[in-house]
Amino acid sequence: MKKYNNPRYYGSDAGHKGIMVAGFSDWVEDSDIGAGTIEYIGQQCGAKLIAEIENHDYYINSLPGNSELAIDSRATTTIADGLIQSYDQPINKFYYAPKADIVLFCGHEPQINWREYSRSFFDIIDKFRIKHIYNIAGRTGLTPHSRQPHISAYVSDKCLLEKIIKANIKLSNYTGTASINTYLTRGAKARDVYMTNLTVDIPPYIEGRNPKSIEAVIRCLRILTGIKIELKKLHSLIDELDAKLDVAVQDHEELNAQVKALEEYYDTNMFENDMGDLKTWLVEKGITLD
Repeated sequence: MKKYNNPRYYGSDAGHKGIMVAGFSDWVEDSDIGAGTIEYIGQQCGAKLIAEIENHDYYINSLPGNSELAIDSRATTTIADGLIQSYDQPINKFYYAPKADIVLFCGHEPQINWREYSRSFFDIIDKFRIKHIYNIAGRTGLTPHSRQPHISAYVSDKCLLEKIIKANIKLSNYTGTASINTYLTRGAKARDVYMTNLTVDIPPYIEGRNPKSIEAVIRCLRILTGIKIELKKLHSLIDELDAKLDVAVQDHEELNAQVKALEEYYDTNMFENDMGDLKTWLVEKGITLD
């Protein structure tokens, strides 16, 4: 039987908090929120590479015909003046961030051999004594850029639900195709590891990384884990993007109408669901908002 790829280690440092924050690039990940969150935390906290999963057996580099499946996982290259300057394959790398005293992971969803990939992943988790993984992802949702993004969660163990609810994070409800995040979450309990998946909404009309969604999910991490991560740089990026979006929305009648519709839906949904207790209290006091 072929042995699965062994992890490659570059150092022995590990988060003494026993916490890892992870972000995958996969078929369901929108706007690169997972990788963007890991990159931001790494830059703020002085992250350094400590391990990686060698990727030889996890990606389909070529298929007959014009296959979109292979395009996403192909290596990328830069050629200048007739010479190859770089050749980069999908990464699955672990970092130690000393300022936050946590481990970070940035990876690309494997297309094949999930079982072997999972074994390598959890071997590294065991090596660095990780006890709780917080996985970050993004999805397109009915949230306008002028409002705070919604965040939902699903977990590996029932005992984690109370903490999620106390943090005012919605519990996920979903039926459909599973991702590597789900596969790893199912396997976490058998390895005596907790796993919490946080998914943040992204406005449907924004392409590329959305700093407001990254900021929202990092605030959640600060509440759930107690780690301290500076957000000032993100606030500047948010203000800059919001200003550009406000101008773009005002200049395009159709987009303006769509954003207003999203704002109305968001506000109504928040009042009906998130503010139910407040509505009850107002009625009890004889106060109406009609």
